[in-house]
Amino acid sequence: MRAIALVAIENFRLLRRDRIFVPVLFACVLISFLANLVSGWSIEEFQKILVDLGFFGFQMTGSAVSVFWAVKTLADARESGALEVQLAAPIARVSWLVGRYLGLSAALVLLSLMVLGFWQGFMLLNQFSWMQTNELIAFAFLPLTWLVLAAMAMTLATFCTQGVALFATASLWLAGQTTSLVEAALPPETDAVTRQVVQTLARFWDLQQLNLVDFATGLTIINPTELLLRALYGVLLIAIFLTAGSLVFRSRDAI
Repeated sequence: MRAIALVAIENFRLLRRDRIFVPVLFACVLISFLANLVSGWSIEEFQKILVDLGFFGFQMTGSAVSVFWAVKTLADARESGALEVQLAAPIARVSWLVGRYLGLSAALVLLSLMVLGFWQGFMLLNQFSWMQTNELIAFAFLPLTWLVLAAMAMTLATFCTQGVALFATASLWLAGQTTSLVEAALPPETDAVTRQVVQTLARFWDLQQLNLVDFATGLTIINPTELLLRALYGVLLIAIFLTAGSLVFRSRDAI
């Protein structure tokens, strides 16, 4: 555990040095600018659009940050030779990979707290009330989505080049956002095999389960049990990806 903690702290410091927080600050400024463009609308419309805009902006920004730095942290370690030095310490490959992921996770959680603080301050400046419980729960699922993507990207980076890992992660991310939509849009005449494949994908790889923007705006009602199941689904995905990545990484002589 001490080795994992040391690797995690080192990776967090490297990410901070790489200015991992800058994209979120840029997103905050951009969302503020876009929100001012719709500030002349009615209060009800403005609040809903503000929530939709904020969720979309922060979801995209956090997802891009998690994917890019998850791949970059392994690529940089390989190119700089830090991986070989640290593994000679000795540090087990699994401990090194998990430590790197935990360091990135800590940075992503801190990013989510920055987003939450900005969002609440922006709402108060626009004369809205404090965030409601459903909005806080929906925001809590944002970093969970980022952590899932980071685990997937880091797993792919253990056996793919940097470019391939980024492309594959982006493709799987897009697929996860659309599987449930594709399933719902299947026409009645779709053949049984195609329907079964789509339904299976939608059941096991559906990142829309972690998107609670409609819950935040009150358009849908999700009971506590389902919220817990969705959270466990995200945690399970992280565990699956890290386990697969650890098995692959341990079996290789180098990344």
